[in-house]
Amino acid sequence: MLHGFGQAPVCLELDLDSYDGPWTHVDRFRNRRGWLMVANTVMTTPDGEHELGIVVGCDEWGEAIPGWQAAHLLECACSLPQPCDEYAPAVLEAIAQREAREVKLRWLRENNRELLTLAQAVEAAVAAEEHRTSDLIDRTLADVGDLRRRRRSPLLTADNRVAIDEAIASLEIGVEAALHNLELERGRIRAEAGEKERQLLKHAAVKVEIEPAYVVSWHDGAPAFAGAADHTADFDWRPPRVEFTYEATRRNAWWRDRAAGRTDPRAARGGMAVRARR
Repeated sequence: MLHGFGQAPVCLELDLDSYDGPWTHVDRFRNRRGWLMVANTVMTTPDGEHELGIVVGCDEWGEAIPGWQAAHLLECACSLPQPCDEYAPAVLEAIAQREAREVKLRWLRENNRELLTLAQAVEAAVAAEEHRTSDLIDRTLADVGDLRRRRRSPLLTADNRVAIDEAIASLEIGVEAALHNLELERGRIRAEAGEKERQLLKHAAVKVEIEPAYVVSWHDGAPAFAGAADHTADFDWRPPRVEFTYEATRRNAWWRDRAAGRTDPRAARGGMAVRARR
């Protein structure tokens, strides 16, 4: 997109309509602005150096843009680069550092046998817990549906309907409890795995360095962002429509005199403005 432009920030206008992928990939950026950084990441490991590029970004509020979405912006057509009169926010560099740590972690998970085994065990444990909870909820909802059908029977007494309502409420509370327990268990599994992962990373001799290639201040080139025309510049004052009654005739005459500057300000205290004496 901007190969060879160096690290000096440049301003670009993006044409989001030129994006070839699904429109949902870039729709959140319409009428918005923000920053992009393309950087080269060099990882030094015991078996050599590995280079790869990363793309990070943030919006005008400093909120991070996921790397996969930021990459979509690079696929849009753009205007010629213009000098930028502002510098990138400090949060952009922090986002780049965070993305570099994620790159390192992904590389270690894929290339370190112990980390890979741990990651696979975590995903398997979470999936098993989710499957168990899903089965429990499916069975519970089936019981709730059966009770609702039985409740519609005209042969039931009022006491029977009350008992069924209480049973349904109890089962629905059980569903909520199962979802809550799933969140707790999933958090516990990931927390324990995170601690083991940190211990393994202490012994992983991998160094990551970031070298920014270029920084871009971008904005959507849609007309709504460029600024709507000032429709008040040629606004011409008009009196109210003419009403053909005696009182309306006096009122309309006052409006015409007001536009011409011929009204008596003292008349406003009387409740009805009259024509000023010449």
